Amino acid sequence: PLVPEGGFEPNQAVEWEIKWKMDQYEPNPLCRQFEQCSMLRSYKGKLYWSMWFVQYGILQFLAALKVDPATPKGVASLLALFRQATLWRTDDFSKVEMLYGEDRLPNVNVQTGEVILPQPNVSGYRSVYGRAGFDRQFTAYMWASAEYNDQLYIGTMTTEALLQPAVKNTNNPKHQLALTMATSLLGVNEANKGYELYRFKDNDSPAETVSQDGFGNHAQYGIRNIVLNSDSTEMYIGTASPFNIDKHGGWRMLRFRENDQATGIDSQEIAPASVLGKHESGYAALS
Repeated sequence: PLVPEGGFEPNQAVEWEIKWKMDQYEPNPLCRQFEQCSMLRSYKGKLYWSMWFVQYGILQFLAALKVDPATPKGVASLLALFRQATLWRTDDFSKVEMLYGEDRLPNVNVQTGEVILPQPNVSGYRSVYGRAGFDRQFTAYMWASAEYNDQLYIGTMTTEALLQPAVKNTNNPKHQLALTMATSLLGVNEANKGYELYRFKDNDSPAETVSQDGFGNHAQYGIRNIVLNSDSTEMYIGTASPFNIDKHGGWRMLRFRENDQATGIDSQEIAPASVLGKHESGYAALS
């Protein structure tokens, strides 16, 4: 429906027509609760959208399934439900293309907790260009996008750098054991930590990689926003990082031009803050 003056009212929700749902792809009802639309972008006459998966909430699934995470069955269930971001495209919804996704998905029976070996996704979608997460298993989120110089840029959020801190900081020994085993089986690649930036040059080619390691900064786990300057000659990238104490942590703003070469971390970056402290009235104050 057209947006009325003053915006939509709650009672107008019935005017919206459902064109596509995640249950046309995802067989597991628990996974569907953790999969949400994270990106919408019109590009060259087609609509692109991404569905993200809350990878760091995976242990909640095991609690819902009443499966002990520290057992082989628990780890198998964890791995069977571990999903990545998917990317979709259409022009009028008469045909939906799965650009990056899984032709076959493992599953877990929500009644018994038994692992089900990979089966075709619900609607039998076949991937056009590659597997979910741009072929990377820790790409949970396609966070931001922009059209720049007639190309579609997509920035991601990855969880690769979060797994080991999660193992160290959980207070549940069973969760710690499950995460340790899952991390070992999934295989964390130290060189690939950091967000990714991809671009499509047209509607007929797969995505090209601009960066797969946060432009050399492994403490940056996501591209939170992408905007262009007033005359669209430069692209500005806002990043996110949960590692505030890391010397390369904290958010960053990057300027990107099409012919720029990624230089990673260099001396032009703002120096990390020092820890300032003082003693006062028997207390130690730190900033």
